[in-house]
Amino acid sequence: MMVTDPVCLMEINKEEVKFVSEYRGQTYYFDSERCKQEFDDSPDEFVGTIPEKVYGDHGERFDGSE
Repeated sequence: MMVTDPVCLMEINKEEVKFVSEYRGQTYYFDSERCKQEFDDSPDEFVGTIPEKVYGDHGERFDGSE
């Protein structure tokens, strides 16, 4: 399962993540120690920053390619 690092917005495999933080009952995953540290220092700056996926008219994920 892919998850998004809330600091750098990189998609990462949840099964391979080494850096994890808990904040207000939610688990956050990070691709690097630097991202985890930045989040831990100021979590409110990053909570809610993961953009929602954009879907086309037919419910398919839109990634800009054709």
